Amino acid sequence: MTRTRTQTALTRLAEAVASVHGELAALECLLEAFPESAPALQARHQALLADRAALHLTLRQFDDALDAQCIDASGAWLRAWPGRGVRQRLAAYLQALGARPAGARALERALARLRPVLGR
Repeated sequence: MTRTRTQTALTRLAEAVASVHGELAALECLLEAFPESAPALQARHQALLADRAALHLTLRQFDDALDAQCIDASGAWLRAWPGRGVRQRLAAYLQALGARPAGARALERALARLRPVLGR
């Protein structure tokens, strides 16, 4: 593999790790905000933990000196969901997971908790 391809692959892996870290952090906030939706959220949480382990292993194969735990969380994962704003995207995300927030007020409280995690 050429240096450019290796660097591109490492960049994409780091972005994927940051995205998974961000979604995990968001899910932890959502689990606190919506305990009634815990089974749906925990299923996604478990899948993300497996993804994170695989991504960390892949990064270690590229370079043992890289510590994937040091990669900061990113809010890029939320951009994959439809909607114009964070509120609409978060609602689409929760709906896709099968989580049922108890009204718009609960969604607003969760969004307030998530703003530091999302960096907004």
